[in-house]
Amino acid sequence: MLLDASQNGFEQHGLTHSSASQINQYAACPYMWVAQYLFNKRTPFGAAAKSGVLVEEAIVNVLAKGFTEEQAIQSAIAEYQKFTALRATDSDVKRGEAMEGMIKLGLTELKQYGEPEFDGLDQYGKMKQKKVEIFCNGDGWRFPIIGFIDLYFPKHGKIIDLKSTMKMPSSMSDSHLRQACIYQTAKEFSNQSVEFLYLTGKKAQTFVCPPTAETLADIKTILNKQEEMLRTGTRDQIVAEMRKYIPHESSTFYHDAPITKEIFNV
Repeated sequence: MLLDASQNGFEQHGLTHSSASQINQYAACPYMWVAQYLFNKRTPFGAAAKSGVLVEEAIVNVLAKGFTEEQAIQSAIAEYQKFTALRATDSDVKRGEAMEGMIKLGLTELKQYGEPEFDGLDQYGKMKQKKVEIFCNGDGWRFPIIGFIDLYFPKHGKIIDLKSTMKMPSSMSDSHLRQACIYQTAKEFSNQSVEFLYLTGKKAQTFVCPPTAETLADIKTILNKQEEMLRTGTRDQIVAEMRKYIPHESSTFYHDAPITKEIFNV
């Protein structure tokens, strides 16, 4: 692979944009980010992620597609049970049992705002989330960051992102702050309240995104480091350099994932 020195590191590797998930992935484990985005390796879609998608879908089905609450709950739980059939761990079962409460609590919190606004339907008949795009001006480069909003209530000036979890946090994590910051920085949504609604099976809690200057600086720092790494050379050269300088922690999920071990031979 020949790299064009006139391009920034992202362009050299054919990367067209970043996102909150990419930025957070790189911050948590650069090894995993390289495996996914330079070698096109993917981790299996887990039960926690599937549950989150289904909880959100159930809430949207009631708010925007005319489902009854009971229809939405039954559909979500049936799909989750199908997904986890024959392989569910005890924690997966508990998560499935919590889904009904998550959906009901989410609807209790959100029905007051009426129907959220979407960009129509996709090819599968699901509501298309509104796209957000901002640009990060780094050290000699400019790169887009995109995201998609869970729920937008323009009449109330609210962007609401749903987070289903088995344990209610006491505050927003750095990764969620980055995501919220991207939404809040987009020009078309800059005067909207960005709120994250956390749902367990028994409790709902809303956190409002705080001022963004510090988090924006954090995002820029991460992307600058990432771009500098990408200019190291080809993806194989990057792997070789990372193995020299970035510690491998086998006890963490990201470092211990099969795709990480495959690419970095650890």
